[in-house]
Amino acid sequence: MDSVIDRPTLSLPLSEVDPIRRLHGQWWRRALPGHIDNSDGGLYQRFRHVPPLPEQWMDADGLMLEPSMLSPEEIQPAPWVPQTGPSWHSQVAFNALFPNHRIPFIRGIMGCGLRVSTIAETIWPRPYLPEGWYRLPDQGFRPRWDWLDKLVEFLEFIKARYAPDRCVLSPDYIACGMGDLFVEMLGTQQAYLEFHDHPEEVKRLIERITDAWIKQLEVQFQVVPQIDAGTVNQYGIWSALAM
Repeated sequence: MDSVIDRPTLSLPLSEVDPIRRLHGQWWRRALPGHIDNSDGGLYQRFRHVPPLPEQWMDADGLMLEPSMLSPEEIQPAPWVPQTGPSWHSQVAFNALFPNHRIPFIRGIMGCGLRVSTIAETIWPRPYLPEGWYRLPDQGFRPRWDWLDKLVEFLEFIKARYAPDRCVLSPDYIACGMGDLFVEMLGTQQAYLEFHDHPEEVKRLIERITDAWIKQLEVQFQVVPQIDAGTVNQYGIWSALAM
């Protein structure tokens, strides 16, 4: 998608960026003699300080979230601070920061309700497609683009507040596959029955989900700066279509 999207470019010292980018390019091409050990800046280490739920939701069991309830100034974690090297990378990986990963933005974009569970200390997506969904226009698919607007607000906040001096901005990759999203939209039991009972309608719905998934990622890519025509994911690993 980089070839068709006008994307901003990350402004960091090439002398510091290039060794890490080259290392990751070699890894993708299987040209390294071993693996990359990111023990000084792995995903868990960078985000273990983030609470399961924002403090203001810890006594709000059952709360159904709306985009207007989320403020990046209040719930977006600050970047992790590496022990060695510049703030925006560890020894072998970029210090990637992305919108609060406790919020399942992509499920919201796909139309699922987002419900706070204080017992599980998480946010559960809620199914919304009714019985007979396959007879509805667009198979009942109702994406919520206001959740995409909120996701972009978080990206812009990170870019303005922290990147690139303290971190490298990454898209929200905390998403599941198209089949997983289909299951979450119908509920587990009903979804698997529909694979058997209405396979053609399931196929059309998953195609719609795929189109929406591509659209939301394209929108994110219009905000997230690229590094040498590539992007850094949540693990701090760089990749590009052509390496």
